[in-house]
Amino acid sequence: MNSIGSSTNSDSNSSSNTNSDGANRDLGFYFLELMRLASSPSPTDMEEDEEAPTELNTINSSGGFLVVSPDKLSVKYTSVNLHGHDVGVVQANKPAPVKRLVYYFEIYVKDAGDKGQIGIGYTSESFKMRRQPGWEVNSCGYHGDDGFLYSGQGNGQAFGPTYTTGDLVGVGINYAAQEFFFT
Repeated sequence: MNSIGSSTNSDSNSSSNTNSDGANRDLGFYFLELMRLASSPSPTDMEEDEEAPTELNTINSSGGFLVVSPDKLSVKYTSVNLHGHDVGVVQANKPAPVKRLVYYFEIYVKDAGDKGQIGIGYTSESFKMRRQPGWEVNSCGYHGDDGFLYSGQGNGQAFGPTYTTGDLVGVGINYAAQEFFFT
């Protein structure tokens, strides 16, 4: 599953992000299956440390709508957001590790832009990179402009406070409790 930050008309830093597969399955079931598969590693697997994401994936992003910094840790949305599909989305360079009880990453919002449409969450590797996390199946996202949680469809549910410029927002997966959490 990809940790993902998306924005429209904004600028944000990500301390890490991620990806994986899971075509048309429910996001929660997908992570549960990954956890099940990882729960009984072979002795060889236990010796190897699973790598976590370290930077943004500059190849799989929403192209012309954003600019990724040379250090691959910051992204700036550069479009004018004329349409709902003008979204700047970026994923991490590696999938979220599944051989842990908890995985967490966060973003710092340097500039939320005029509309403050920032989203943070998880997606599958095949996620449509022109949509906010949570608007498509196999994704989950917490959006800053309305404070809603979106879980695989365009309709969100009231979830938490809105967030904007200057805020630090985090998202994690608690594999043991089988849930996502946001900070």
